[in-house]
Amino acid sequence: MDGKLLQRYGQIPTILYHSKSTGSILITKQKPTMNKDRCGSRSRKIGSSIYLLIAVFLLSACQWQPEAVIAPERIYRFLAIGDMGTGGSDQKKVAKTMRDLIDSEGADFLLFLGDNFYPTGVSSVTDPQWKTTYEDIYGLWGIPVYPALGNHDYGGNGAGNEAWKGPIQVAYSLQSSTWNMPANFYRFDRGPAVFVALDTNELKMRSADTLDQGASVTRWFAGFLGWKIAFGHHPYLSNGPHGNAAVDNTPFQLLFEKSLADRADLYFAGHDHDLQVLKLPVPVKRPLLVVSGGGGPLALLPLTTPPPPCMSGCSTPMGSYCIPPR
Repeated sequence: MDGKLLQRYGQIPTILYHSKSTGSILITKQKPTMNKDRCGSRSRKIGSSIYLLIAVFLLSACQWQPEAVIAPERIYRFLAIGDMGTGGSDQKKVAKTMRDLIDSEGADFLLFLGDNFYPTGVSSVTDPQWKTTYEDIYGLWGIPVYPALGNHDYGGNGAGNEAWKGPIQVAYSLQSSTWNMPANFYRFDRGPAVFVALDTNELKMRSADTLDQGASVTRWFAGFLGWKIAFGHHPYLSNGPHGNAAVDNTPFQLLFEKSLADRADLYFAGHDHDLQVLKLPVPVKRPLLVVSGGGGPLALLPLTTPPPPCMSGCSTPMGSYCIPPR
């Protein structure tokens, strides 16, 4: 690994690297053994694990799950990527890298972090973009996809003011074998983890669904003893050109601070067209924030402001690369 060690995160050592040769960020969590100081009275190998593109984790259920639910090890692999929906050559180059990784290592599912269709969403379930931007690139892989909605998915050339367009992507789930969006916000489970897709656009627009979404997230996380992973389009914090979405007490900020802070373990977002890993300022310990918006368009602008105090890691332009855990 030719990258630079950036940060250690959490009680289980997590090492963040930036690789100069690939323009990527690697997060690798060393595989711990359970011991009486951290996880119980008996030493035991960890249970199910999860592995993902951009950020690579070996996730142990150790700190949250009781011994009763620890099963023989099972690795779940997924790729998380956002802002890819141009249908252009940049999207296809990143997709080829993803496909090469899938052919080599396998993948159980994909997370789409919003802005699935540029510049202004889709107009129907028969919109030609379904073929050119999704089916001909990702749909052929036969891998389940779990998308979130971005501001461009709500139309208005990114203004997000055509609310009727978001539900079209929900409706497409009824006729696709791979596209899985049962609602504009939803949950699904995999192994030791619950995944929650947020609609951060509605939260920013102060819609009537804000209270329902917040209550649902709180309910889905309550009492769950495994990994809690949330994903949406807008980043709570970002060192990219769009900056932090958590400003001025928006509904998104309030939901994050009430339902995700010190509850979720990871939050994935896009919006800024780059790759970032950020750590929340103390005393909040989690979630770890990952911005993975390099799926299609080039980075909008170089970084022009100093990193926020929560920053750990770095920002890089379009692209992705994964180094398998060792």
